[in-house]
Amino acid sequence: MNLLVLDGNSIVNRAFYGIKLLTTKSGYYTNAIYGFLNILLKLQDTCHPDGVAVAFDVHEPTFRHKQYADYKAGRKPMPQELRAQMPVLKELLTALGYTTVECPGWEADDVLGTLAAACRDSGDTCFIATGDRDALQLAHGGVKVLLARTKMGQAVTDVYDEAAIAAEYGITPQALIQVKALQGDSSDNIPGVAGVGAKTALDLVQRFGTLDTIYKDLDTLDIKPGVREKLRRDKDKAYLSLDLGTIRTNAPIDAAPAHYAVTGGDPAAAVALFRKLELFSLIDKFNLDRDLVPGEETEAPAPVHQPERLTCVDADDLLTRLRKAGDVYVVPQMAEGTVTDLFFPLGDTVFVMPADTPEFGYFVRTLLAEDTVRIFGYNTKELHRLAQKQGVRCENICGAFFLIHFFLDLGHDLLFFLIRLALAALFEVFLCFLYSLSHVELCFLHLRMGLQSCIGVYIADAGSGSGKESAKCDHTSSDSCYCFVHFHSLSS
Repeated sequence: MNLLVLDGNSIVNRAFYGIKLLTTKSGYYTNAIYGFLNILLKLQDTCHPDGVAVAFDVHEPTFRHKQYADYKAGRKPMPQELRAQMPVLKELLTALGYTTVECPGWEADDVLGTLAAACRDSGDTCFIATGDRDALQLAHGGVKVLLARTKMGQAVTDVYDEAAIAAEYGITPQALIQVKALQGDSSDNIPGVAGVGAKTALDLVQRFGTLDTIYKDLDTLDIKPGVREKLRRDKDKAYLSLDLGTIRTNAPIDAAPAHYAVTGGDPAAAVALFRKLELFSLIDKFNLDRDLVPGEETEAPAPVHQPERLTCVDADDLLTRLRKAGDVYVVPQMAEGTVTDLFFPLGDTVFVMPADTPEFGYFVRTLLAEDTVRIFGYNTKELHRLAQKQGVRCENICGAFFLIHFFLDLGHDLLFFLIRLALAALFEVFLCFLYSLSHVELCFLHLRMGLQSCIGVYIADAGSGSGKESAKCDHTSSDSCYCFVHFHSLSS
């Protein structure tokens, strides 16, 4: 099975500090909960886990504090705005069918290490989601670490395994513990060897492997005299740091991966909490019924076919699939005015191209300049903005579902058709100025496309009697790219 293990404290901190403070009308803070659950959804799209474990620290001393009194000394306490959200987040996770794990006297890192080791032993795949590089020591034997970080103001996730760590550091994942023992860690107040920084520590481990090897032949190894003296002076601190920095794999928890299978949870309780927190969009994202009431008996819903969602790891492969399809439907997913993902439905599969992947620029430039592909999109303004940023002309967009979804609700007689025609023209030109699209020719391109879409809707209406089944796009979720189109041949 695939087990996704989240470093709960690390992820919730990133969510809290990465999103401006959000509150309900009554003043309850919700930004950490909102951000955490959105990160969880995105991780699930990436890993497709069968089980999910969320590990949290317990607010009490651990065996490391007892071993070294200054461990993590000087850390700022958790802000009250975040602390108040923690119990509600845990309650929500349980209601949604996820398993949370806390182990008094141990850290969440040790829970990660224990579950990672259990997956290695059972032959299962383990994904560890965290923002802490300490977990990289676990990335071996079928365990991958999904390291969240910020790059140029954008949240990105790097995937680490043995090969990735060897490429970046030139050592094995397990050897990263030796590096930390030498350089220390100011965030955890692990002392290390005073005067030995990250560069020197990595060089020593690359050349000599372990502390034992270094200290066994300290007087004869090719080490600068100054560094040799620092190592000799702080030998005890180096070994203390090695022990403090080693993630344990024997925490007293239920380590069976099957124990963390995602269950149905308590949907009514989850909906009630989302309502209380005024996080209504998450009700839809978790495919819950907004009308559920706690304690209400509900019939088991009929099975619903859910499209498989795959995150693209090979831009050329996806481009080949889109060229073969010819007519391409795309929905940009937005966050704070920026495209974060592009969704492409192909058969029963939705392919996702994340904007934070290195190949995203190449993919966009190639797709939007591809003359063998016709693109039908929702919120096509963003596609043109992407084209401008990438320096390419975009002439293969042939339909805008945003307009059609709106105009279909107006009726289908001649008078309403004329109203649609006028509104399409005004609306398209207005949005061009609203989005500050700089090229005049782009305004005319959108005007033409808007008029063309209206004509397509009118003809579809005349042929079907309603038109509402002819072109439809649900823009309430990222799966809205399942668009059923009846009019797209009109763009040729």
